[in-house]
Amino acid sequence: MNSTKTQAPQRQRNLELIVPGMGSDHCAGIINKTIGRLDGIDQIETNIAKHKVSVRSLASGPDGEALKHAVEGAGYDVPP
Repeated sequence: MNSTKTQAPQRQRNLELIVPGMGSDHCAGIINKTIGRLDGIDQIETNIAKHKVSVRSLASGPDGEALKHAVEGAGYDVPP
């Protein structure tokens, strides 16, 4: 008998950060790389004009505070 196990899809969450100091492709790249190093990150989008970072992560991945801490660790302010 041939049976296949399928895993239930993991829940995801969408988070957004405003990063006023992200004003160039270079800055966006640093933030993208910084967040991308965290476990559980599925997708990162940056919008330089709006200074916005949108992140999709697994529900078990980093929360908003962890993302904020990582971005601040890269040298960028993230307002509350």
